Amino acid sequence: MGNDGGSIAQRTELVKTRAKPKTGDVRQIQRAIWFFCALSKQPLSPPCVACPLGKIYNKTALLTFLLDPAAFGAEGQATAGHIRSLKDVTNLVLTPNPLLKSDEDRQTAYKDSRETAFETSHFVCPITLKEMNGGLPFVYLRPSGAVVSELGLASLRASAASDRRRECPVTGVPYKDGQEEEIVRLHPTGVLADQMRLAWTERCLAEKAERASRKTDKLAGGESRKRKKALPHEADQEGSKKRIVQSDTKPEPTVRTSMPQMLAVQLEQGKLARSKAVESLYLKPGANKQAESWMTRGTYTRYAG
Repeated sequence: MGNDGGSIAQRTELVKTRAKPKTGDVRQIQRAIWFFCALSKQPLSPPCVACPLGKIYNKTALLTFLLDPAAFGAEGQATAGHIRSLKDVTNLVLTPNPLLKSDEDRQTAYKDSRETAFETSHFVCPITLKEMNGGLPFVYLRPSGAVVSELGLASLRASAASDRRRECPVTGVPYKDGQEEEIVRLHPTGVLADQMRLAWTERCLAEKAERASRKTDKLAGGESRKRKKALPHEADQEGSKKRIVQSDTKPEPTVRTSMPQMLAVQLEQGKLARSKAVESLYLKPGANKQAESWMTRGTYTRYAG
């Protein structure tokens, strides 16, 4: 190695470097993402829905997952675990590819071949007619669910008189009062995917806090209404208590309290109405003390009174 007129070995030829991570065929990965359901791995077939993270699902597969998440295992939970119900997804309005005119053509487009696999997409942009195969970024509009390429949407916005129209620029479906148009990227990658996941997590937490506050306000309102309804009843009770206290201070005559009084009155009246003959039968106080006479004066006399 050297001094022989040959080449001299370099450090890069002698030191082993870390091997690069193996990456699959980018085209095959893109086609697998854009041509198949993210949950069931079956070819996309309308009706299709999209979640706030930009993944596309067959609606039947998503319904099956929501009814029985365990059937899809850990992979299904990692893919669609953020979906709570069908309210979290949007029904997509997909434009069929005009090149696939028959069912046979559609089946041929899904043949498993390294040379011709998935060369033709089933869906295209309704404005530019570009195929939805991952070559161009696609978005969907909420709440209309129209799927369009970013290039087609930009050209449509440029030709439109106003960007804040009250209808979908693709389907022409009018928006309801209070609905705002939202543009969601389909199958985002890198930093954009992380940002969309973070935004969805924050949105779920905000909705949960709002529901909790509404529940607290509802319970507080129910208690206040109960207090208002109980106020007249409490006033009646307080009034009855006052009447009871007043009646205790001045009791009305009853049978138990009036009989002794009546007997005492009758006795007094009877004493006034006694005759002299009846009066003589009763001994007056001090009547048993006989007065001294000239015969008993100065002597000690015992007598029965």
